[in-house]
Amino acid sequence: GQNVDIKNLVINTQNNVFLIDSTGGAWSFIHIENVYSYGANVFLSDVADAPYSYTNLYINRCASRIHHGNGFIIKKCYAFLIMQDVTVDSVSVVGQSPMFFIENNFGAHLVRCEAEGGYSDGTHASHAGFYISNSQALWLERCMADTVDSVGFNIINSQYVYFNSCVASLNGSHGIALVGTTTQHILINNCLLNGRINLGGPADANGIYNYAECVNISNCNIQNFTGYAYGGVAQGNETLISNCSMYGCNHSVLVSSGGGVMSNCRSAIADTPVFGGMYHRNCLFYGTLYDSPL
Repeated sequence: GQNVDIKNLVINTQNNVFLIDSTGGAWSFIHIENVYSYGANVFLSDVADAPYSYTNLYINRCASRIHHGNGFIIKKCYAFLIMQDVTVDSVSVVGQSPMFFIENNFGAHLVRCEAEGGYSDGTHASHAGFYISNSQALWLERCMADTVDSVGFNIINSQYVYFNSCVASLNGSHGIALVGTTTQHILINNCLLNGRINLGGPADANGIYNYAECVNISNCNIQNFTGYAYGGVAQGNETLISNCSMYGCNHSVLVSSGGGVMSNCRSAIADTPVFGGMYHRNCLFYGTLYDSPL
């Protein structure tokens, strides 16, 4: 259960590649590097009802190609999860389960991790690229969810989540969804969110669907969604949106009555923005400058 090191493998299987079973005791320091799988059902999972958790799971430079199910199901890694240069790629013609499923984790850093789908009609609501629930202190850096069947990044009942330079493109639903009654303290910076408005897709898919509190969104491009660039629900307390460009969506920018500030934003969405209880300063929407006293 200590200091497991697995490197340099090519695995061709339709079954599961790795299973971490902490039933017999706590594990720590598991390192998986440079492993390539083809046609697998699950690249890595753990035993969710095991009585012990484990820590220090490091996954570097791994890829699961032509994938057919969950990429990663990580429910018992209590803390110190690091994934770098990890790709789950599916070209299947049916909806996929979440490619990165992380639950009950306190301290994860995902760098250049990619969920690449190939099928996205939006009919499989749970099939997100990144599905993260009941977790804290998460850093997603230069991660990408492309053409997955549902939400690109689905954050549920989690706190202290930082998105930096991430991309959600051509997915079957929202680019980023912040849902759950305890989701709060979210920082989204320098992200590109692109929908499927010109390629077909479900109605009311939003760039950022926000049901969270204390959300800071800055320097993002949000475009081509069938719903709103931001919003879609009457929530979003203490939200700060700054220096964002939003255009090409079916509906206006929606900011709920939860309160907050929007500043220095630009939009070419041909609909009147709904600011609700938000203050807005120097916002140019469809050729009209919106200002309110701060």
